[in-house]
Amino acid sequence: MTSKKVCLNVWRNAHAVVTAVQGEIAARWIEVSLYDHDKRLDISEKTAAIYMTKPDKTIVYNTCEILDAKNGLISVELTSQMSAVAGTICDCEIHIIDKNGSLLKILGLTIIIDRSLEDDKAIESSNEFTLLLKALKEADGLIDTVTEVLNEKLNEFDDAFDALSQQMQSQMKDWLAVKDEEILHKMQSVDDWLDNGDEQLQQAVTEAQTAVQAAVSQANTAADRANQAVEQMAQVAGELVEEAIFEQKNQPNGIAGLDSSGKLQQMPTANDIGAVSVGTTINGKALSGNITLMAQDVSAIASSERNQANGVAGLNESGKLIQMPTAEEVGAVPTNQTINGKALTGNITLTVEDIGTSAIFLASHPVGSLFETTVSTNPGALYGGTWAAWGGGRVPVGVNTADNDFNTVEKTGGKKTERHEFKIGYKGYYGTAVGSDDNMIQAYKYSTSSYGTYAYEGSAQAGVNAGIQASANTRDVAQASSTGDTSETGIVQPYITCYIWKRTT
Repeated sequence: MTSKKVCLNVWRNAHAVVTAVQGEIAARWIEVSLYDHDKRLDISEKTAAIYMTKPDKTIVYNTCEILDAKNGLISVELTSQMSAVAGTICDCEIHIIDKNGSLLKILGLTIIIDRSLEDDKAIESSNEFTLLLKALKEADGLIDTVTEVLNEKLNEFDDAFDALSQQMQSQMKDWLAVKDEEILHKMQSVDDWLDNGDEQLQQAVTEAQTAVQAAVSQANTAADRANQAVEQMAQVAGELVEEAIFEQKNQPNGIAGLDSSGKLQQMPTANDIGAVSVGTTINGKALSGNITLMAQDVSAIASSERNQANGVAGLNESGKLIQMPTAEEVGAVPTNQTINGKALTGNITLTVEDIGTSAIFLASHPVGSLFETTVSTNPGALYGGTWAAWGGGRVPVGVNTADNDFNTVEKTGGKKTERHEFKIGYKGYYGTAVGSDDNMIQAYKYSTSSYGTYAYEGSAQAGVNAGIQASANTRDVAQASSTGDTSETGIVQPYITCYIWKRTT
């Protein structure tokens, strides 16, 4: 019904996977192209076969049809026995067998038999050996040929024996006819003698007895000779048969010889019939009888453990896992997830609008907020909103409601330079001395226009100091004053500039 083409190389372990369904019957064929390195493998005058072990350990060893021997193209029929058991058949071998007994094995073919929904109706699995049956049929044909040759030789012997018997019977009849005439002649002589008297009768009887004895003796001799002739003929016929058999015995296109125990002298080898010797082992187990290989025998895990807990993962026809793990199981993010509304089916590029940076920025900078930056770009161009340059050339100072200079927001003041002015005034003084030098009280009065009025009284010699503070400057004294100032002096603190923007809306 349908076929699939695969390629196998005798020097490279290819991996050709073919699938079928349990219970199929003569529905699928595999066309296998065999290669020797990079060229087609010539399999002219050779036999092709496929050897496999099914999941239930039964064996299939079937012949393959050679479609093109020169180009190494064969056809493998997937028989009902091949698909009788669901599972994976990994140990498939293509055998190329030469007439001289050489055997080439080619690996790389895997057949997956998927379980049928009607597996309870599947045929019973058993061994299948179409290659051996073909060899047995050929052996039966050889036996038929040998039997035919033997029958021909036996027929020739029968014909020769019949001819010899007829010849001997004819000679015996001729001899007996002669002897009968002699006996009749003697009996006639007896009759004549009886007519002539007793003496002659006695003599005649004696002669007759002698003649009869002689005739009997000659007859016995003739019979012995006939028996000897028959024996000789049988011996000759036997020798002819033996010679014919000997000529054909153990010869090409002849007959096979048997030994004393009745077994073939030229016993065919396992290779002659496309088989392997009983001494051959499979994973250390001799093929002397039915064997059972377990997964551990081939350092593998049983196919029944495929896709099972603590087992192995199965692959489909394309070589991918049948039970594909989820993204979460392999620590990945599924493609149906999105980032800011964009699916993770490949590389993505997010913009400011995608991640909502503008909204976050404006939320953290309400109207009236200040934003300092070293970039001259208006924040409104980046994040939206209305922004105005603020505080150009001025240093911000925190509001202090207790200080008239700083008691409201955005109040300005101060200057970059300061000019200092100073003034000195001099006044005369008067004093009155009371008492002696040791007890003299002196009163002094002086003041400056800048610092108010002060009085100093007493001296080092006074034992008691008393002070009198003048309430006002005295006009009566002479006074002099001097006024001056400095140049403008810078009072700017150390600074670093930046752009300051104020959000207005």
